[in-house]
Amino acid sequence: MSFQVRSRTIVRLRTSAWSDRAGIHIRKDLTFQRKLCRGENFFEEDFAQCGPDEVIKRIVHFNDLPDGLYEVLITNPKYDRESGLLDDYDFELIPFKP
Repeated sequence: MSFQVRSRTIVRLRTSAWSDRAGIHIRKDLTFQRKLCRGENFFEEDFAQCGPDEVIKRIVHFNDLPDGLYEVLITNPKYDRESGLLDDYDFELIPFKP
């Protein structure tokens, strides 16, 4: 008997703000919650291949999200017409309840 484990990537979004002599600073951190993740971490692979600047741009409504735990999902998939393979996509963070 075999079964396929569904991949799940969970991240914590944390926003911090501070000021100093140089100005006002706002920072958003996305950290992987390794104990809650399972299977393939496609999100981390994209960071390694494309870089964080490119991946962050593809997270839907990233700047509007409050701090918390989120599951990373692929949204807006686009497939190659000839091969049928996934060609492009965006990410969506949905609230995660353990």
